[in-house]
Amino acid sequence: MRENSVRPKRPPKDGEREQRFARRPVSGIVSRGERSQQRWGWRLRVPVLVLVCVAAGLVNALLNALIQHFDIPLFFDSVLTAVAAAVIGLPAGIAVGLLTNVWMEVLAGGTDGLVFLWFAPVNALTAVVVWAFVRTQRFHSAYDALLCTIAVTLVNAVAGTITVLSLFGGSIDYPVDLIVTAVTFTGVPVWLAAFLARIPLNLIDKSVTVAIAFIALRYLRRRSVETGPSPEPTASAR
Repeated sequence: MRENSVRPKRPPKDGEREQRFARRPVSGIVSRGERSQQRWGWRLRVPVLVLVCVAAGLVNALLNALIQHFDIPLFFDSVLTAVAAAVIGLPAGIAVGLLTNVWMEVLAGGTDGLVFLWFAPVNALTAVVVWAFVRTQRFHSAYDALLCTIAVTLVNAVAGTITVLSLFGGSIDYPVDLIVTAVTFTGVPVWLAAFLARIPLNLIDKSVTVAIAFIALRYLRRRSVETGPSPEPTASAR
C-alpha cells in the first residue's frame, strides 16, 4: 500500500497573487462608502437639475416675450423644453415645459387672467413627442428630425386648438388670432380656422425648436464617442 503523499503547494507567482487580490471583493466599509457617495451624488444632482429646469423655463419665457414684443405670430416658448427632453429625459422636459408657462404668467403680471397656465400642458406635449422619438432611436438623421417636427406641429396644433376653443371661445388676443380671423372670413368654421392657422405657425416654430434639440443631442453624442466612457477604477484606486 502506497503512502498518501501530500503534494506541496507551489508558491504563487507575483502576477497570480496580484490577480487574485484584484478579484477579491471589497470590504463592507468600502461598499458602504460607495453607497454613501452615490446618495450624496443624487442629493447634489437633484437641486442642480431643479435649478436647470427653472432657468430653462425662464429662458423660454423670455424668448416668447421677445417674439411677442415685435408682434411676430410665433411662439418660441418650447426650445429648451425640447432640448431638455432630448438631452436629460422626459421628466426634465415636462418640468421645463410647465415652468415655462409659469414664468410667462409671472412676466405678464397676471393681467391676462392666467391665460398662459392653461397652455402649460401644450408646452409639455412637445417634450413628450421629442422624448418619444429619442427613446425609440428615431432621432439620428435629418429625416428623423423632420418627422419629429411634423409630429410636434400636429400635436401642438390640435392641443392648442382644443384649449383655446374650450376655454376661451377661440381667441386669446394673441398674434395668431389675427390669422384665425382672416381665415374665418373665407367662411371656414372657427374651430377649423383655429386649427389651420396654427399649422404653418407651429411648423415654422417647431422646426427651429426640434433643430436646436437635434443639434444639441448630436453634439453630446459626438462628444461621448470622442471622449469614451470613463475608465473603471482599479483595485489600488479603490
